[in-house]
Amino acid sequence: MLIVAGSGHGYLKTVCDYVHLGGGGAGGGSGETERLVIEWLKRMVWSEADLRAQRKGEPRQVDSASELRSQTTLPLAWVAERLNLGTRGHLARLLQQRGKSQPAAPANQRLRRI
Repeated sequence: MLIVAGSGHGYLKTVCDYVHLGGGGAGGGSGETERLVIEWLKRMVWSEADLRAQRKGEPRQVDSASELRSQTTLPLAWVAERLNLGTRGHLARLLQQRGKSQPAAPANQRLRRI
C-alpha cells in the first residue's frame, strides 16, 4: 500500500482514495456526480438551502444516497457530506436500516447481482 500525503483531516490517504477522489483535492465529486445530485434536487424541488435545512435522516435524502451509491463509486463520506446526512458512519447505519426495511429480492434476482 502506497501512502499519499495526509488529507488534512487527520487521515492518511491510500492510492485508491487518491484515485477515487480525482486526485485527492477538495470536493471529490466528478461533474457527472454533481449532475446527478443537481437532477435529484430538481426532482425534489429543493434548493441547496432546502437540502441543508432538512434533518440528517430525511428518508428522501437516504433514498437519494442509496441511488447515488448504486450509480457511482464515491466514498460514503463524500455522499454524506454532499447530501447533508451527517457522518459516513451515520449514513452507513441509515442505509443499513433502509436495506432491512426493503423486501427481499426473489432468489433469481439475487443471483443476478452476484
